[in-house]
Amino acid sequence: MDLTATPSGRLGFVGLASVAPGSYSLKLAAVREGRAGSVEHAVAARLTSAASLQLGDLMIGDGVAGNVAFGTSVDGHVRGDRICGLLQIASDQHLPPETTLTFEVVKDERGPAIVSTPFLMPDSRSRARMWQVTVDARLLPPGVYVGRLIVSSGGKELARLAATFALERAATGMALGAAAAAAPRFTPEQVLDAGVLGPFLDDLAGRATEASRPAIERARAGRLGEAMQAVKTGSAPDPAPAFIRGLALLQQGQIQAASDAFRDSARASPDFLVPAFYIGACYAAGGRDTQAVNAWQTSLVGLEGFPVVYRLMGEALSRTGDVERALDILEEAVSRWPDDQEMVLRLANVALEARRYDRALRYVDRAVERRPASADLLFAGLQAIFAQVVSEPAPAQEAMLDRLRRYRDLYVAAGGRQTALVAEWVAFAERLRK
Repeated sequence: MDLTATPSGRLGFVGLASVAPGSYSLKLAAVREGRAGSVEHAVAARLTSAASLQLGDLMIGDGVAGNVAFGTSVDGHVRGDRICGLLQIASDQHLPPETTLTFEVVKDERGPAIVSTPFLMPDSRSRARMWQVTVDARLLPPGVYVGRLIVSSGGKELARLAATFALERAATGMALGAAAAAAPRFTPEQVLDAGVLGPFLDDLAGRATEASRPAIERARAGRLGEAMQAVKTGSAPDPAPAFIRGLALLQQGQIQAASDAFRDSARASPDFLVPAFYIGACYAAGGRDTQAVNAWQTSLVGLEGFPVVYRLMGEALSRTGDVERALDILEEAVSRWPDDQEMVLRLANVALEARRYDRALRYVDRAVERRPASADLLFAGLQAIFAQVVSEPAPAQEAMLDRLRRYRDLYVAAGGRQTALVAEWVAFAERLRK
């Protein structure tokens, strides 16, 4: 047969043979342009049993083609930004619902997990199926690791498989920014939450007629369906009926109808800018982030005292790729509310995505100096420091390394969950310094 090229440019061969359990030798011979070569490989054909499961070997390779395909690794090296684990599994009966399979990347087979993610079962009626999982390698330094699969049921470990691989990455210029927490997807619940909606309803109550009071109170209690039923339209201009109707329709997922209702509310009271904010929410719920940003920008004329407007604008700008504007709007928010650590974290993550490590660290440092920082915020700072350590010339690395150790200690004290990964960063930075 002819060998086909893989996405990496190498020639690949994948074959399947069914054999009885035992020890075998695989032999492959190849001829190209008059030159011939062959290779032999010893293999033990066996299955690992775990309760009603039978497991094949855990294979480690590159995740390619949008993390869907599995790129085989001939030499045990992973060279991309994705680490892919592949496993064939068979079951004589339905898996108990409490059965879990977890894939971990560790430094040694018995060590703590550096990266961890569950294996998800694909839909299949066949007895045997292939399970695949892909983890992001962009925060891992180059080095030798172990891929570890743990099968558990009811909290009890049933089986453990492991495979060693080498991650090849440049020691500098690591794409930490791409692995930072991406801007979250917008959902209507973000603007229907009582903490967000309450202050806006206070503004509405100051403009509404007496007939709308019962509907506003039901909306304040989160009973938007009842609030819409309680709406009474009087003769005087009142933005409340249309606004409450818009809230209820937004909760029901009727995006266009909700947007129309908010526009009616704005027409009833032109200086009431909360409807403009919710029109932006309707755009964002429909995936139209550019239009959402424009509506939220308009609402800022009268809603500059509401942090949620800045946060949602920053997230939408980040989703559209306009990182500089996102940073600007989030920096304005942080200057207004310097103690809002969630806002500082969003700003730091956007800066990490843009690989503006100095900018991210500037605001994390300020937050840490003002008050004890959250583990998530310290982790963002650690990412920024580590990226600078591996990219700085040797004379400047020592001061950054001391800073990295200090943040590590703060992160551990704050109960951070990724202490093993942070320890690997510190160890790698220390090896660079030697």
